[in-house]
Amino acid sequence: MEKNLINIYKKIFKLKNKRDLISLKNNKLQISDLENYDSLNFLKFISSIEKKFKIEIKGSNLSNLQTYESTYNFLINRDKLV
Repeated sequence: MEKNLINIYKKIFKLKNKRDLISLKNNKLQISDLENYDSLNFLKFISSIEKKFKIEIKGSNLSNLQTYESTYNFLINRDKLV
């Protein structure tokens, strides 16, 4: 699951530096701090997560997708519910 999530981050936000990825994983960066962040890329990110993990993300869950750790925990908790 973690590998899939990392690939989504790399693909959507065009992460090429390991430094950015490490900063994301250590919660030093939020998604909104990324260089290629904009509302369209955020929607692509949400859509990719929904397709890959076969879940539905509602508006009330958007705050759970601001950092790497919160996104990962959100997916883990969703996985436990199913």
